[in-house]
Formats: sequence, C-alpha cells, structure tokens
Amino acid sequence: GETLPDASVEMRVDAGVMAITTTISMTDRKVVALENVTTPAGTFECYLVTYSNRVSVSGMAQNLTCKQWISPGVGMVKEESYKANGNLLTQSVLHEIR
Repeated sequence: GETLPDASVEMRVDAGVMAITTTISMTDRKVVALENVTTPAGTFECYLVTYSNRVSVSGMAQNLTCKQWISPGVGMVKEESYKANGNLLTQSVLHEIR
C-alpha cells in the first residue's frame, strides 16, 4: 500500500550526425502486493510495484503501464510493460544469479 516518489532519467546520445535524447518518467508508483515469483533463477518473495511510464525519444512519446517484482537483497526479478490498450509490450525475467 506504500506510495513511492516519482522518478525520471534523461539520456543524451551523440550518434555522430544527430543527438538522440531519451527521457523516461515513472509516476504513480505504488507497492500493491507481496508475491512469490518463480523464474529460471529460482523462486523469490517479491514486492509488486506498479507505475505509469512515459518514454520520450527525441520528442516522440509513448505512455505505458508497468509492473515490477522486486525482491529484497536481489533486486528486480521480473518486469512487464503494457501498451495503452492493455497488450503486453515487453517482459524481462531474471535467468541467473552469479
């Protein structure tokens, strides 16, 4: 039930002929559950954090809804991002801990 502060990052890449600026803003971050998540790296007790994500690349923006499963002492175990229509766009899953 905890609300987390908003966060953002801006990156600028000089690609020779042009510079590309990417801005990522994460808003409405909330801890919504405590869940066990099983990945190829094992099973982890994780906090499920949801948030809105606005990604802007050189002025072209996309709004996403995201979920992250974060395990204390491990970090992010799984992440999913969804398009505005609710369809899954990307998924990242922890495969190995070395």
